[in-house]
Amino acid sequence: MPTITYDKKDLLNLIGKKLSDEQLEDVIHSMKTNVEDKTETEITIELTPDRPDLFGIEGLARAMKQYLGLQNGLKKFTVASPQLHVRASYLPYRPHLAAAVVRNVSMTDAFIRSLMNIQDILTDTIGRKRKKVAIGIHDFDKIIPNINYIEVNPSEKIIPLDTNEEMTLAEALEKISKGKDYGHILSGLKKLPVWTDAKGIFSFPPIINAERTRVTEKTKNLLVELTGTDKEAVLQTLNIIVTNFAERGCTIESVKIFYGEKPDVTPNLNSNLMDVGTDEINKLLGLDLKKTDIIDSLNRMGYDVTENKGLLRVFIPAYRNDILHKVDLIEDVAIGYGFNKFVPQLPSIATVGR
Repeated sequence: MPTITYDKKDLLNLIGKKLSDEQLEDVIHSMKTNVEDKTETEITIELTPDRPDLFGIEGLARAMKQYLGLQNGLKKFTVASPQLHVRASYLPYRPHLAAAVVRNVSMTDAFIRSLMNIQDILTDTIGRKRKKVAIGIHDFDKIIPNINYIEVNPSEKIIPLDTNEEMTLAEALEKISKGKDYGHILSGLKKLPVWTDAKGIFSFPPIINAERTRVTEKTKNLLVELTGTDKEAVLQTLNIIVTNFAERGCTIESVKIFYGEKPDVTPNLNSNLMDVGTDEINKLLGLDLKKTDIIDSLNRMGYDVTENKGLLRVFIPAYRNDILHKVDLIEDVAIGYGFNKFVPQLPSIATVGR
């Protein structure tokens, strides 16, 4: 399970409430996560792999605010209409992509740390070490449309991030550390995937970005681009990233991606819906919760709830990619209700050990 260290001051600032170390630990343990270590300035938490929305400090703070009742129910995000268009070729070895523009960025030390951490942890976990999903984050104002996702010959050139040397893509795979680490993903290909603009290549996924689109303390707007082999994983990863950035006051703008005449528009932050009955919940949990108690528990876990033909209709946030079945919602009812409120009972079934 991923173990991640967070800046304690930044976490509390994002939560918007002063909490003692004991209170902070109590909330973290209540949310099915575990404090591994803490210092005066940092806290290290072991997270469950099914909650990648908590891997970034903004997502963790949002969940804690909801659990504490400081933010009720579903957090809604506004996505501005697309201004940017991308032309994409179908590359069978890396066919899926998504993108968003993030505006009004304030490049504080906390934001830069968060940006680097979330990119690394998501590509390592959901992205399976960049094979399934790779993320590129660029200074958008340094990119000149038109933008394309295409494949090119290995002899095409790039100045890789953190270098001043122009080299071919083939040389980048051999010379730079990221090429050595992740070049096996592209092994055997005669042509290589790239993102280009009017100036040339600005991203070589899943290996490295170009130096010219480097994000600096002066960056005001970001282009977030993802490529991968699993469409749902690519889209869900983008949702987690942009909603985390939005927690710091950034504006999300969608992007139109043309594979042909009909475009895909990403990100899509609309809620998903799932209906569940109060009887189902109480039977599985062994409780006798009132409908109002169940709704309150789901609100504390970041959902909105209405009634629909005798069932509870639950609105699931776009960043929660772990809710696949009713049992996942019922587990969140248990967490929102509080595991410490469950009364242990001996089973009434006689068994024989051997």
